[in-house]
Amino acid sequence: MKNLFALSAAPMPNPGMLAVEQALFAALRALGQPVPQLFSVEPANPEAARRKALPRTVIGTADDLAEAEAIILWGDFLHSWSYHIQDIAPRLIRAGLATDRVTALDRSIPTLFLSPLPDSVLDRVIVFGGTLLGDPPFAMTTPAYRQAFQRLFSGARLTMMRDPISATEVAIRLGQPVPACHGIDAAMLNAAPQLRTDPQNQPSRSSPATLGVFFGRTSLPAKPIVSLINKLAERLGASPEWLPWLPYRRPSAAAIRPYHDNLPVLRSAGLALADIADWQDLGEALDAVRGHCAILTDTYHLAVIAWTYGIPAILIGQGAGHAASTLADKKKEVFCWSIGASALYVFAETISAADPGAIKTVVNAASHPDLVDQISATVQRQAQHAFGQLGEVVADLAN
Repeated sequence: MKNLFALSAAPMPNPGMLAVEQALFAALRALGQPVPQLFSVEPANPEAARRKALPRTVIGTADDLAEAEAIILWGDFLHSWSYHIQDIAPRLIRAGLATDRVTALDRSIPTLFLSPLPDSVLDRVIVFGGTLLGDPPFAMTTPAYRQAFQRLFSGARLTMMRDPISATEVAIRLGQPVPACHGIDAAMLNAAPQLRTDPQNQPSRSSPATLGVFFGRTSLPAKPIVSLINKLAERLGASPEWLPWLPYRRPSAAAIRPYHDNLPVLRSAGLALADIADWQDLGEALDAVRGHCAILTDTYHLAVIAWTYGIPAILIGQGAGHAASTLADKKKEVFCWSIGASALYVFAETISAADPGAIKTVVNAASHPDLVDQISATVQRQAQHAFGQLGEVVADLAN
């Protein structure tokens, strides 16, 4: 295909989001397809550009894609109502591309839902790796959003949502009895054997005796977390090591900062936990993940990427409350359930109460080699299946 276009979120200095894009390029290379022209509805974060994020063109309108042989809408929250309201609209206003929320939505919704294009174009559209977690129940009561959503998702050639709840939500919104579009997170596609030839997708061949630790998303109390880190490290026979992951923000909770004093065994104790990550491109960030035998984190995509390398990831998040934004903790819990790793999800409420049973349960699960192998195999199977479906449609569109 000569005219292959892809729309994704504007690049941020976040290795998880960059890995989502890298998976698209790796998949297309494996399928013998050219590098697509990348578009987004908003400008890139300047810090992302400095850290060698993939360049893209800020799309004017969906009309710019009218001559495309195939259009790929790639990853994450592109079609979530909450994403348009809470994330895109404020950034478009700050960038001077909209004057208020109304004009921002008048730009973002038609663009990312391809509304100006004729219905015939939708048969050349692939929607891959999206999620609707965080959307309120009343999202579909907004006529412009409802019409754009139903038209795109009814007409797209292939739709693969990244989680089972979002796949079910698509079915509900389209009036279908059962979901038929359950896929995977786009970054998880890197676990497909066909993509292992890409240098950045090679799993670690060594057995490093370090437990990678990163917190920066969820408010967590220090004392029970210290206990969890120490018990997990002891069971794995590993030294805990701070893994700087997100470079553009400091740890989100004041309670995290005492870790520097409470964990003298931390080999990276010379790095204050408020230090930013010093990786300069995605490859360096991924190498840092591969350098550990396990990961303990509250950050969704760090866990996703760890599992693509067969590295067990223990995720922590709040269990109570609705998913009300793109950063809500619920997506972490859903991800663990969808790959058979629910035993490796820690509810922050349980460790906040210093429940020794909760810590013991996750430590036992993380150190169970058969369970880890089982989850890794599930991730690979799901990635291979998704790559196969994507490949069939791409090949069909190329003919």
